[in-house]
Amino acid sequence: MEERDLLRLFLVSSRIRDFREFLIFPNLRTLVIDSYRGEGNISVFSELKTLEALNISGGKKISGWENFYSSSLKCLDVEYCPLENVRKHFPNLVDFSLNARPRESLYSVGGDIGRLSGQFTSLTAEWAAPLS
Repeated sequence: MEERDLLRLFLVSSRIRDFREFLIFPNLRTLVIDSYRGEGNISVFSELKTLEALNISGGKKISGWENFYSSSLKCLDVEYCPLENVRKHFPNLVDFSLNARPRESLYSVGGDIGRLSGQFTSLTAEWAAPLS
């Protein structure tokens, strides 16, 4: 597998089945998967040693959370995460929002939600800006 140097990746309506496909980006810092409709084992992201920010909307069928550990992850915004002790898995987490759906028993937030939102909003704004 040939590695590629990519720092940020934004996917919309992705159906990627094998998250190992992301391992070709060993320097990936930010990953946004919007409207995820597939199944996948998220524990493979433990191998992305530079991943600092992860945002997944959708993803109810994602498995492997109990085996996903990252000391580099600082920002986490996911619609579905069954972990009860998120800091055990991500000790350097600063800002996070988990299970932000009505009546979700595992709803959890921490840090600065505005800064968390800005992390991913600024990412999309960068891509939308015209190239000079």
